Amino acid sequence: QVAMSRLAVAVASWIVASFLNARSSQALPSGDFGLDLASEPKYVVGISTATRSAAMQSQSQAGGRVHHDGRHQTVSMTNAHGQKFKCVLPDVPPGDEPSEGDEGASPPASPDDLLSALGEQCFYRVEGWWTYEYCHRKHVRQFHKDNEEVTADFWLGKFDAGATGTLREQAGGVDAVSVEPSASGPSSKYVALVFTGGTVCDLTGDERRVEVRFFCGQDENTFIANLKEPATCKYTLQVNTPVLCRHPSFGVAEKPVKYIQCAEVAATEAVEEEERVLPAEQVVDKEEVEKHDE
Repeated sequence: QVAMSRLAVAVASWIVASFLNARSSQALPSGDFGLDLASEPKYVVGISTATRSAAMQSQSQAGGRVHHDGRHQTVSMTNAHGQKFKCVLPDVPPGDEPSEGDEGASPPASPDDLLSALGEQCFYRVEGWWTYEYCHRKHVRQFHKDNEEVTADFWLGKFDAGATGTLREQAGGVDAVSVEPSASGPSSKYVALVFTGGTVCDLTGDERRVEVRFFCGQDENTFIANLKEPATCKYTLQVNTPVLCRHPSFGVAEKPVKYIQCAEVAATEAVEEEERVLPAEQVVDKEEVEKHDE
């Protein structure tokens, strides 16, 4: 655990040094470290808590000193132009560090379990004269309103668990995940629910039915993306939702991000920083820095 902590600091130091050197061509404001860096950071560098590197020399490359004040770690950095900065490292609890042994320890929630987060919500889409209504695992409806009065109304279908199971067996997907034949990659995958028993179709004499397909949507909201009619009175309704994106079949889950906050050290504080004597375990080994420079 100590080794991993040192590794995290090394990686963070290298990232900060690279960032500050990249910014060194611009004038940087001076900072007063009496202020709360969390509320008024000069620069913010985002790093993933899952970032790992075997290069421990990164810390010596950064030219940084690590300080522990009991609450968090700070790193004193110097960029290529001699400007000094103090950076606050994010707290990463041991439990946040992924380990190979933990991967696959418990199976992910099924797509249906993830979709249960939609509850009994209803979603709407207006296309021309019609408004389409989807109420999760209840029904799909098509209607038109004039002055808030419904003047035309068709039921496209009500949720049918049996028909849904049959469709999934025929598709042969894993975890109820099907693949759109005309597309590829994670965006081609979806989970389908079948709705039957809709209003009788005048053209075919059969009841309307609709297949609702849920895709992983990067937008933060769930919404109806489109409705198609591949056959007379038989529809497909596409719903994009972020809740499915957490399932492995739909891509890699987003990694949590912590932030390194840096501010330039005033000249007087920089001198005090150089003169301050720190316990050996709290300072990057100077010999390692010199050895690396050679």
